[in-house]
Amino acid sequence: MKKVLVDTNFLVYCVKKKIDFFEFCQLNGFLVIIPLEILKEIDRLISSSKSSLANVLKSIKKIIEKEKYEAISIKGKYVDSGIINYLKKNPEIFLATMDEKLQKLVKNKIIKIRGKQIEYLG
Repeated sequence: MKKVLVDTNFLVYCVKKKIDFFEFCQLNGFLVIIPLEILKEIDRLISSSKSSLANVLKSIKKIIEKEKYEAISIKGKYVDSGIINYLKKNPEIFLATMDEKLQKLVKNKIIKIRGKQIEYLG
């Protein structure tokens, strides 16, 4: 089974655009990987964000709680550096991100959203 690591901004974008990423993954044979550090980041942002972003993050939490995914721990001073290091060691894993900097820094295949469509790059 193919695996895809999802970052926070991708999840935020999916909720804002009303895209069911977990359904996409299920239909296309992907297992979703969410780093524990991202789950902690979401919790931290919920408590410190303005109401509109906090509501989106709460929606993400509800979605994640009912979906099937693999939780992993990544090492790194920052979440992005942990993602980069993890993906360098696991080149077969896709990355779902809207972060252009991350897209340029990893050699893995990228999944991103254009309009309301999910697309593969690389």
